[in-house]
Amino acid sequence: QRDVITMRGIGTSLFNNFLQPTVSTYANEIPLAGYFFPTGNLDIMPFDLERVEFLKGPQGTLYGSASLGGVVRYLFNRPNLDRNEGALSLSISDTASGGTGFVAQGMFNVVLAEDKFALRGVVAHEDAAGWIDHETLGKDHNTYDQTSGRLMASWTPSDKVRVDATYIFQDSNLDAWDNSVSSPDFDNPFASQDHHLTQDVKYRYKVANGSVFWDLGFAEFMSSTSYLEKGMGWNLEDGTALANAMIGWEEEFLLAIGVLAEPGDLTDYLDRTYVSTPDASETSWFQEFRLVSNDTGRFDWIAGLYYADAEMSWLETQPWPGLEDRVNEVSPGMGTALYGDDSWLFWEPTSNATELAVYGELGIDLSSRWKLNVGGRYTDLEKTDDSDVRVYDSYYSLDEPPVDLKVFSPKVSLAYNGDASMWYALVSRGYRAGGVNSTYVVNNPDATEFRTYDTDNLWNYETGIRKAWAGGKVTTDVTLFYLDWTDIQLDAAFLDERVGYVNAVFNAAEAFSMGVEAVLSAQLTDSLSFNTAIMWNQAELAADTPPLWDSTIYDFVVVPEGTALPTTPEWSAASTLQYCWMNGSMGYPWVSLQHFYKDSYLTDLVTQHSASSQSLFNLQLGASVTKQLQLTLAVRNLLDERKATDYTPGYYGLVPESWWLTRPRTMSLTAQWNF
Repeated sequence: QRDVITMRGIGTSLFNNFLQPTVSTYANEIPLAGYFFPTGNLDIMPFDLERVEFLKGPQGTLYGSASLGGVVRYLFNRPNLDRNEGALSLSISDTASGGTGFVAQGMFNVVLAEDKFALRGVVAHEDAAGWIDHETLGKDHNTYDQTSGRLMASWTPSDKVRVDATYIFQDSNLDAWDNSVSSPDFDNPFASQDHHLTQDVKYRYKVANGSVFWDLGFAEFMSSTSYLEKGMGWNLEDGTALANAMIGWEEEFLLAIGVLAEPGDLTDYLDRTYVSTPDASETSWFQEFRLVSNDTGRFDWIAGLYYADAEMSWLETQPWPGLEDRVNEVSPGMGTALYGDDSWLFWEPTSNATELAVYGELGIDLSSRWKLNVGGRYTDLEKTDDSDVRVYDSYYSLDEPPVDLKVFSPKVSLAYNGDASMWYALVSRGYRAGGVNSTYVVNNPDATEFRTYDTDNLWNYETGIRKAWAGGKVTTDVTLFYLDWTDIQLDAAFLDERVGYVNAVFNAAEAFSMGVEAVLSAQLTDSLSFNTAIMWNQAELAADTPPLWDSTIYDFVVVPEGTALPTTPEWSAASTLQYCWMNGSMGYPWVSLQHFYKDSYLTDLVTQHSASSQSLFNLQLGASVTKQLQLTLAVRNLLDERKATDYTPGYYGLVPESWWLTRPRTMSLTAQWNF
């Protein structure tokens, strides 16, 4: 739910935190990325999908929603207008050091009017086993369950017009934020008392879309109207050393203003846990009109208009059980005045964003082999933020000036198409809008620095060549790229003694990312295939950063030029070797071995902590038992390699050190019945 997708080294964190992602996500014609800090990701299971597209580099001339580093687009199987069909899938899994989980999925396709109208629905439920023991709770604390579904309708009133409607929902319940453990003994992963005691985390998603496709002859017209509602909330009971320190700070404050008479009047009586119950939600409307020319000659083109209206709201209260009554006992009436309903913090920020953009691209056939593409995107974006906050008996109401962005992002490419090869060169520009540091400002209303952060910008230069060999049985694809990234947005934490850690987003100097991507696909025999993708990537700061807060030493540090960007290994590779027995009487059995490797990489830019290299193997075996029934046995992390993907060193004894782990070996058996 919180993982971040990055492409070509354009990222600064393993988790979304308070930053917009650098990679946008689409489901069919629906933009899923928001305008504010993420409130969870839509977890689209690979069931009844047509394909997944990955577009690397800045995007802004093909779809309505722009992106800084790339786009991931999920394309669902559309309703079949010709026949009724369905599928049922059940998967049971077992995780080393953990328990048993299952995934149940189903698909139905109903034709209501042949060649005219059909419905297609997908439902799924996952109950995932945890594998990290919690010392205090006496159970695995990183289990989760998720229920999701989608319903699609397709209507073709004529051979020129198609109308599609889509509804998607997803509800996720997690027992813990993450897969962090309290000890480097990864063979016996556990979480200690100093981890949060309970983390009832919930994510929710609702998406609705209506799209019209109309063949005008000279072009296809598309209108897409989308509504997106997503949110998260949790009920957090914290028993960490940080919670102990916070109740001590609370007592110091009450002693200073004369509400308490003696040290211990609070700390000796209150249970040293507190409860945090934030709830964040984002609602967005999107409207996109797009014209795509039909191939009628020397020219082809795309033209589009995009409008978005989004609102994010956050309501957070932090009650401390027994706080109101205890203060009333010492100072009658003061507990109710300061801490009604045991609440010592109330925060309600609201953010709005509106965007109007026009985009387009023109392709010109210079000859039968050479093609020039020129395009661009003009964006007019406004973001506003206001907050109401109460800490103790102090009330603040903040109404920050709007962030107004007007930017043009060009794109130019040149391509050569040979008989069995293709070469291209591309230059494009991307951006990520700035904003207001709401969390920081509400806790520091008189602050003069860090109230806002600026838009970061990226120029992308790339060239590549693709060639087919051996009559098309072997293909190679090599790409070289260089990205120039300025005014990088980076979030850092501050310790505020009234409310704990708060975050602010900085613009941290500039960076570059350069590299080589090489892909090989080979059909070695009729039964044996091999695919591999290897990447070398050097991504690092091109200048010193301004002073940034290092929460491990409680001080500011300057990160020097030449420091590697987080999340980006220098070398990475993914390979698949697959063999299929071409024997129908045996059910066409197949076996697939996958290998994933990535070099060591930095996990945090400021603290300079890193993760070791990883080499993981997955194994899959499958066969068709009958025409309708397929069985698949899968082993994820075949060698049970347990490596830390991230590390937090702990802060002054208040927050414990933690390691984030790869999932241990997980075996699953899946049966799918198609009808």
